[in-house]
Amino acid sequence: MMTAGPSMPSQAWTMSAMKTSSPIPPLTRFPSSTSSLKGFFSMIRQKEAQNSHVYWWRYCIRLENLDSDVVQLRERHWRIFSLSGTLETVRGRGVVGREPVLSKEQPAFQYSSHVSLQASSGHMWGTFRFERPDGSHFDVRIPPFSLESNKDEKTPPSGLHW
Repeated sequence: MMTAGPSMPSQAWTMSAMKTSSPIPPLTRFPSSTSSLKGFFSMIRQKEAQNSHVYWWRYCIRLENLDSDVVQLRERHWRIFSLSGTLETVRGRGVVGREPVLSKEQPAFQYSSHVSLQASSGHMWGTFRFERPDGSHFDVRIPPFSLESNKDEKTPPSGLHW
C-alpha cells in the first residue's frame, strides 16, 4: 500500500556522464520498467586513515516519473565493488529514510548520499524496487558505472553523471 509523500517515477530511467569513465547514454530505457532515473556522482574527497586511503564519493539522484501512473519507491539494492577486491551489498527500505511516491502531481524526487571505497576506483550498480497502487512491484536496474578518483590532489575532483 502506498503512503503519502514525495512522488517517484515509474516510466524511463536516465543516465549521462559528466566525466565519463562509464559512458551511459542520456536516456536509457531499461526492460524492467518504463521509469526515469536521473542522477550524478562526484568524488568529494579522499582522506588518509591509519596509513590507508579511504575515497569518498557524494552522489545526488533525481528520480522522475514520466508516466501518469503513481509509483512508490520501496527498496534499494546496491552492489559496490572496490578495486581493492571487496564487494559490498547494501539493501534497505527506500532511500535516506524515505519511500517517496511519484505521481503526476509530484513527478520527481531528489536525494543525495555517499559511498566510500578502500581503493581509488571501483564501480557500483543496483536496483530500485517500486510498488504500484495495486500492490505489484517492479525493479528498475541501474547499470554498472565507474567510481574514479583523481590521483593528483591538486586537480579538481572527478565526477560521473548518470
